Amino acid sequence: NYGDRVSNMFMANAFLQIDNLGLKGLSFRAQYGARADYSENTSYLPVYFVSANQQRQRSQLTVERPKRSSWLGNAYFMYNNTFSKDHNLGLTLGTELQERSNTSFSAEAMDIPEAENMWYLSQTADKTSYTASHSGSKYSMASFFARANYSYANKYLFTGTIRADGSSKFIEKWGYFPSFSLG
Repeated sequence: NYGDRVSNMFMANAFLQIDNLGLKGLSFRAQYGARADYSENTSYLPVYFVSANQQRQRSQLTVERPKRSSWLGNAYFMYNNTFSKDHNLGLTLGTELQERSNTSFSAEAMDIPEAENMWYLSQTADKTSYTASHSGSKYSMASFFARANYSYANKYLFTGTIRADGSSKFIEKWGYFPSFSLG
C-alpha cells in the first residue's frame, strides 16, 4: 500500500469588547471563529502474489478529497448597575450564529500502472473500472437570547431568560425556551 496525503488547515479567531458604551455599566462583546481544512489523499494498492490466498490480481488507485469548514459568531450587550445601594440590575441581549459543512469526493480505478508518475485515474487500462462517490452535509444554527437579573439587598433574586434557537436539524425550525427563577 503506497500513498500520499496532503492537508491544509486555516483557523482564525477574533473578538471585540467595548466597556461603558455611552452608559455606565453597558458593554458589548463580539467573537468570531472560523476553521477550514482540505485534504487530498491518494492510495495505491499494487498487484502482488505471495500464495493463492495472498494476492491481488489488479492494482487499485483511490483518490479522496474531503473538505470541512465551520464558523461561529456571537455578539451580546450586557448592562449591570446598582441603584440606591440595594437594587442591582443585570441585562443581557445577544445572538449566536454558526454553520458547519462537510463534503467528500472519492474516486477509484483499477489496473493503474505501478510507476508513481502514472497514478492518475485516467491512466487505467480498464475504462469501465471507475467508481466515484460524492457526499456532504450542512448544518446551521441561529440563537437569540435575553436575560434579566434583579436582586434586592443581595437577598432576593429574580432571573428571567428567553432563548430562541433555530436549527437546520429541527423538524420545527425554531424552538423557544423561556425560564425564570425566584430566590
